[in-house]
Amino acid sequence: MAQNEPVREPLVVPAWHDPKARTVVFNPSDFEVGIVVVTDELISFATKDTATFVAPCSQVGVKWLRMARPTRGCEMTFAGERHRFYFARPLESVPGIDETGAQAALGNISVAADLLELATGPLATFASVTGFLGELAALPGEVLAARRGIRNGDSVRQRLESAAAEA
Repeated sequence: MAQNEPVREPLVVPAWHDPKARTVVFNPSDFEVGIVVVTDELISFATKDTATFVAPCSQVGVKWLRMARPTRGCEMTFAGERHRFYFARPLESVPGIDETGAQAALGNISVAADLLELATGPLATFASVTGFLGELAALPGEVLAARRGIRNGDSVRQRLESAAAEA
């Protein structure tokens, strides 16, 4: 990124991680709900318990899954590990995200970025985080949540494609 280009606000969205990267799910109990944060340079995923990864966008491979289009599913590969994410809740039996879990996940991303010394500034500003939490609280109903998940997935895709084009 050029020095005089404005820094875009981080994109902060809820996501569901399938650590087994399954095509067919018989037991969804091990899905992890958390948040994805995408900046101009980094992508991160964390749950309320841990940061799964923090990586430069340029080192993350992304494959968008056609069969998971309604949930905006994708596979991200980083450091030889494959991660499957959904940006809308993939199954009714998978838990949703709440404000407490989202705040804890953001804290885990910040700690992981600091430890890896990848962040050149805060991953998320107070305004972007409170905006995300406000949207989270304002989404009653599965239909609205699914629509928001589709928009979130599309936003992540656009941000990652933009970062790849700039690299």
